[in-house]
Amino acid sequence: LAGNDSDDYFLTNVTLFSENLLENLEVSASVYNLFDKEYSHPGGEEHIQDTIEQDGRTFRFKLTYRF
Repeated sequence: LAGNDSDDYFLTNVTLFSENLLENLEVSASVYNLFDKEYSHPGGEEHIQDTIEQDGRTFRFKLTYRF
């Protein structure tokens, strides 16, 4: 918008997954943006900012039980 550029970036995500840990139970754990890279997406005309800063490292743990 103001002629600024956003930098290129490379993100690493990791997921560990286990099927049938117990009968009908699945478990997964994920880490997104493993190396906590600071990055931004370009903003549009509807935004005040030129670039929108994105989340750093995030975690997710998931249990799935099927019956």
